[in-house]
Amino acid sequence: MIKTYKLLDKNNHLLKTPILLNHKLQIGGNMRLLEGDFDKIYEKYDRSDIYSKSRDEENLVASTYGEILPSSVNNLINELKIDNSDVFYDLGSGAGKLVMQMYMNSDVGKSKGIEFQTNRYNISENALKKLYKLRPELLDDDRIISYYNGNIADFNLDDATIIFMCSTCFTPDLMNVVLGKVKNNKNLKYIISLKDHDNFKSVLPNIKTITQPMSWASSTNINIYSK
Repeated sequence: MIKTYKLLDKNNHLLKTPILLNHKLQIGGNMRLLEGDFDKIYEKYDRSDIYSKSRDEENLVASTYGEILPSSVNNLINELKIDNSDVFYDLGSGAGKLVMQMYMNSDVGKSKGIEFQTNRYNISENALKKLYKLRPELLDDDRIISYYNGNIADFNLDDATIIFMCSTCFTPDLMNVVLGKVKNNKNLKYIISLKDHDNFKSVLPNIKTITQPMSWASSTNINIYSK
């Protein structure tokens, strides 16, 4: 049981006597983050905020932006065997929703996002602060959620056990960069990619394809490579 205190009333006025609150901290997998929660966490952002690019990044960032829907993430989680020893990466994590949902709705021990575009990364960091305000008990969770700003090619993925890529705009060269980073990773369990890439079979030979709705289409293939 986690103890926190309510300091403000419903009108945002300071309480004379703080109210003790008890939170039962649940491990992931209990649908702790619902679709309506995203509306609260990302309420001040619209798609134009996420689309925007700085001049320096313009030639390196895809001009389109789409997201896997929360319901599709939950269906994906149900396809995977996840425990608290797992380390999840979203390569090209955008505004950070998938990383957040994987952390909240599964038993994953660490959930990490890597995003090149600075504005999208900043949105994910601000959203994480909002999440902690909505769910203060998470501050006592020993699991980890984190976002990183940079080029995928510059990151070490040796600790990854699950990798996700919304890879519709990834070049074959970038897909092979990812492959090169994980080819000697003995703990890797899944590579999940929207774009099929046969070279991944050299590391994870089995492939299962499920179809789920995305923000841009009602039916999109998700390729799950596994041992």
